[in-house]
Amino acid sequence: MFLIRFAIGIFATTLFGLALSLGSAQSEQDSQPEQAIVIVR
Repeated sequence: MFLIRFAIGIFATTLFGLALSLGSAQSEQDSQPEQAIVIVR
């Protein structure tokens, strides 16, 4: 029982970390074209 709860906790933490990393990667992608436009001007 404890091992099942432990595994579920690790799985949930991993999913949360993956969601955070994907969100930060997407925000970096969104900000890069704006910086490129500023450089071109």
